[in-house]
Amino acid sequence: MNKIIDVISLFAPFILISIFVFMSIFNQDLKAMFLLAGIFFMLYILKQVTSSSANNDDNQFIIYCSMFNTLETPGTSTAIISFIFMYMLLPMIYNNQYNLLMLISLSLIWILDIYHKLFQYKCFEKSLGLIATLIGLAAGSGFFFTIYNLGEEYYNFLYFNVSKNNLVQCSKNDDTEYQCSFEEEDGTTGTTHVTTAGENNFNTGSSVHQETANTGSTSALIPSSRLGAIASSAAYRHHITRLNEELRNINSQFYNLINADNDGVHLDSDQDET
Repeated sequence: MNKIIDVISLFAPFILISIFVFMSIFNQDLKAMFLLAGIFFMLYILKQVTSSSANNDDNQFIIYCSMFNTLETPGTSTAIISFIFMYMLLPMIYNNQYNLLMLISLSLIWILDIYHKLFQYKCFEKSLGLIATLIGLAAGSGFFFTIYNLGEEYYNFLYFNVSKNNLVQCSKNDDTEYQCSFEEEDGTTGTTHVTTAGENNFNTGSSVHQETANTGSTSALIPSSRLGAIASSAAYRHHITRLNEELRNINSQFYNLINADNDGVHLDSDQDET
């Protein structure tokens, strides 16, 4: 088990970068290209800062610290993990939608890397590990804000931006019709039609509204965002309208009845006087 953990810690930077590259190939986007550009820029800064640090020449350093001499600068893997962590975290903060599994995984990978490089194999000084972490976090933040401040047309080059900046999942291009049938206490029946309008219908400004009083049926073309409120209240509004009409009829009959009684009282009083 320890050997597996050692291998994961050893190859962690390459595994992470490979995952993002294959994701971009699968999704046919340039997000990984921008990520790699930021990482290379960060490694250049790290090399300039740590150029005076001396490396060990023993076999342990060659195997575990420099990835078989492929990582020349001490703290490279720590800086890469820190960069990726911050580059993923900031879009989540701006969108208020967090991928906790990714954040926890990156944190665990960083802890493993620090443990193996600083404590188990003592690849470099602890201060250098702190410097590499800070450079990775700062470079990830700076690179994110650089792309973010370029404008909305560059948001698609950032990760976790779709839900807030590119509202693709909210589009609806197909019309859907819903029908609600009801029956009054007096036996009168009616039907309410509700049709959800696709995104294209409202982009062109087309809309339809029809009402048929004889059959008690109504139909309308409405936005999908209002479907829930209208579908739940369409039949209710119809019943309220019918009740209001019945109340007006009852009031009218009651008024006529009172007038008829008053007329009868006046006639009786006139007859008594005569």
